[in-house]
Amino acid sequence: VRVPVVILILVLDWRAFKSCGRHLSHHSRHLTPALHFVAVHGECHSAFEWYTIYTIVDLLISLYGVSLGFQWCNATEQSPLYNISLDEEAPLKVYTGYRHPRSYGT
Repeated sequence: VRVPVVILILVLDWRAFKSCGRHLSHHSRHLTPALHFVAVHGECHSAFEWYTIYTIVDLLISLYGVSLGFQWCNATEQSPLYNISLDEEAPLKVYTGYRHPRSYGT
């Protein structure tokens, strides 16, 4: 869900950045306080570039995390469902905790 939402926000922010700097007094009531600050200082183009780079890196990291999640799910679903033995008929030791039971109340 995260990746499509970030892409949607990026597209909407691209639209907002298009109006940044153009007719500042006319569009100032439609801009967010942060975008208005950027427009007042004339840094629309620089902020747009940095925002785009940051969002693309964010999307790449998110997609990498999604791929790791799918690989983990695939590995856990496709892994063998039996215990791997090392040429032993029976396990060397089995600890159950019942050999020396704790005596309560003594």
